[in-house]
Amino acid sequence: MVAVMLISARHKSIARYLGPKEKTFPGQASAIFRLFLAEIVPESVCRKAPIMEAKQRPWDFRWANQKEDYLVADDVVARLHQRMRDFVAKAHASMLSDQDVKAAQAGGA
Repeated sequence: MVAVMLISARHKSIARYLGPKEKTFPGQASAIFRLFLAEIVPESVCRKAPIMEAKQRPWDFRWANQKEDYLVADDVVARLHQRMRDFVAKAHASMLSDQDVKAAQAGGA
């Protein structure tokens, strides 16, 4: 399966990292933008994955034994946050090298 994520480069939340569009965006290869992507992608994936999994394995998503609605909501949120913690760490490691991090800590990024 291939997924495509469209990012609005004109949205003020990310336009400041990308810069003005020429043929490409000058900031799209910057460490700060890669870090930004390492935050956006996991949220999108972790939000969509349980929906797809529930369609494939509905038995893993039965909360009927939890009689209170707030317990169901709490469990869903806890599962989402666990996925995010796991995924974000991997995304950061793949988007930013140790060398990038050291450069940023030294004030070079």
